Amino acid sequence: MPLETLFSVANLVALGGWLVLVAAPILPERARVVPRLAVPALLALGYCALLLTSWSGAEGSFSSLEGVAALFGSREVLLAAGCTSWRSIFLWEVGKWTMRDGPALPIGP
Repeated sequence: MPLETLFSVANLVALGGWLVLVAAPILPERARVVPRLAVPALLALGYCALLLTSWSGAEGSFSSLEGVAALFGSREVLLAAGCTSWRSIFLWEVGKWTMRDGPALPIGP
């Protein structure tokens, strides 16, 4: 699958998770599972698959700043580490925080 397609799919998956999170007040059960667990897990699996398939061909390493810069020179690693992993982490953390602390916060009418 072309990298641009994978990038678009990751965006749409993350957007779906954010939309369910926004709809949490009217879909509380789905908001407990979809943005907190299902979407981050799906993005994390995509991250692992991209990293495993592109790691051997990428130049660089995590042992120095130059090595990391070289790793991000690979479009596959950039998509995996720079996009997919961050979407997964942010959605998981914000979803967890929203569902745990959100109802107790004095927000809204």
